[in-house]
Amino acid sequence: MSARFLNILLGLLSLAGLATACLFMYQVIHYSSNAPIGNDDIDLILIDTIAILKAQSFDEWLTPLLHQNAEHRPAMLRLLGLLSYITIGKISLPFINIVSASVLLFSLLALLRSSSRSWKEMLWMAGWAIPLVVAPLHHECLLWASCSASHYTVIAFGCIGLLLALRTGWLAFIGFEIACLLALLSLFSGLLVPLLGGLAIWLRPEQAEKKRTLLWIHAVITLSSIGLYMVQLDLIYKYLPQLIAATETDPPIVSISTSAPNALIWFFAWLGAWLDIGREIHFKFFSQPVIDTPWFVACVGAAQMLAILTVLWRSHRTLAKQYLHIRLMIVYLVCTIPVAAITRSLLLPFAYIFTSRYQIYTQFLAVCLLGLLFILLRDNNKTDDKDTKFRVYTAALCMVSLMFYAAVFQRFHHRPTDTLARHTSCMNDWKAKGTSDCWWHDDVKLKLNNIINTNLFQMD
Repeated sequence: MSARFLNILLGLLSLAGLATACLFMYQVIHYSSNAPIGNDDIDLILIDTIAILKAQSFDEWLTPLLHQNAEHRPAMLRLLGLLSYITIGKISLPFINIVSASVLLFSLLALLRSSSRSWKEMLWMAGWAIPLVVAPLHHECLLWASCSASHYTVIAFGCIGLLLALRTGWLAFIGFEIACLLALLSLFSGLLVPLLGGLAIWLRPEQAEKKRTLLWIHAVITLSSIGLYMVQLDLIYKYLPQLIAATETDPPIVSISTSAPNALIWFFAWLGAWLDIGREIHFKFFSQPVIDTPWFVACVGAAQMLAILTVLWRSHRTLAKQYLHIRLMIVYLVCTIPVAAITRSLLLPFAYIFTSRYQIYTQFLAVCLLGLLFILLRDNNKTDDKDTKFRVYTAALCMVSLMFYAAVFQRFHHRPTDTLARHTSCMNDWKAKGTSDCWWHDDVKLKLNNIINTNLFQMD
């Protein structure tokens, strides 16, 4: 197979991979509505952002920004609401979706470029990486602003932060600190970014005195940010008695004695859930699981975890510190998943791991693992003949990735359309009759009327 033919093939496959990103952004733009899809959009974005805009003092501004909601840390939602108001003059949920999706794609492209020897090689890698990340398993986050602003950004800013942590210079350091703060404001798992980023600074080659100075500054900024956030944790303790009371009246999903192994099964199944594309799951909160334990995806996840540990161990000397950011990104994602697995396995049915908003973590993790494997393959084969083999393997993975995307798209492409139609119908019923069979009830009507009266938000 000639090198010219391979280059042409890889170019065409890469363009097909980039086309999936364009389709992803089209779905985000076309199907996003300014009608709130969930209560989180109302309570955590609209009400709090309006409170910030009306603040008369620093305390009145800071309290709604850092205000907690149970275990969620939704400050990023409000920051994007403020950005929307500053940019286009109103609070726009589609704007939040578009910005969050764009940041996710930008972080992936930055990761690919830093892992490639040239822009052409980055294009080749994009041919298989982009279809895996934007495959519509996480279709729910395409439309739900509070979802995209949390899950997309915590991955994106984590990725960008770890990339900048390995760059020298004050500009990169400032960018790293900003990314750390934004990741922390997205979700609590963002706390891992300053920890892993500090490790990256400590491991990178640099003068010991300068490195020590940067680590001290980083420690002060991180502790100050976390300390400021800890002040706002009152709602976690405020709602804890209610949560305990609720679990006392309802039969628990799992007993305390089985919670640990249950969480372990969740963890492995969550890692492999991105391959389980053919399952239709319908469940109710605080009910028994509606499906049997899908041991297939749990075994896939366990195999994936074993592969990750093997690759990280075998590559710690081969790749030295040049691609440390990819290994740290794998650690970041692998640590983020069990946090959700442990907390969710105590209260919710097993089927919850297949909720679409969490699939993006496993998809991004698969890209990082495959990227590390391909870097090892590329760097261990320096001859022209072996480089040809690398390009053949890249072309094969591009085709497999595009086939995976096509299979997922065929099954889930109708979900954004159906979701938009359903919520548009709910909104119309609510406007006409004052109530709806959906979640648009009287308390929602009161909240939205108060929000609309501020002239800062106009619902479609």
